[in-house]
Amino acid sequence: MDALASMAEYENAALAAIGSAASAADLEAVRIEFLGKKKGRLKDLQSVLGQVSPEERPVIGKKFNDVKDRVSALLEARQTELSTGTARKVDHFDITLPGVPLRLGHRHPISQTIDEFREIMARLGFALADGPEIEDEHHNFEALNIPAEHPARDPLDNFYINVAQATLKEPLLLRSQTSTVQI
Repeated sequence: MDALASMAEYENAALAAIGSAASAADLEAVRIEFLGKKKGRLKDLQSVLGQVSPEERPVIGKKFNDVKDRVSALLEARQTELSTGTARKVDHFDITLPGVPLRLGHRHPISQTIDEFREIMARLGFALADGPEIEDEHHNFEALNIPAEHPARDPLDNFYINVAQATLKEPLLLRSQTSTVQI
């Protein structure tokens, strides 16, 4: 059975070539060599089938189809493996090295802008001063030399707070300007 030996030789050579293909281009060259319609080794193997006796033809034909299907299936599997990148090329990867930590989140753009502005003003000689949000009229207006008839003292332009305490002499309001912190 010279035809069976030729099929076994073809299958072994095809499986070895498919397994050694390292890239998609190499695999395409293997496909053309072994499964090509015009010049492939499969065409040569088919010509051997024509020399087989009519009694052996069904058995040899079935074996030929099985070999062809196995080679085609292995070729497709290898194409999928190379295209998805699951090929076993991890020689350079060291699993003992620490991973790269993920950076989660970031500062809000308004907070970034405030920080940049504070930094610029600090370079110009200004200092950041925190103070109370609620002031009395004296600290909010009179200590800053804002007269009683000034439009900035208009009750409609300020937010006064109703506090039911008998000890307060002046009404309280939300700080209407940042200069009160300097007083």
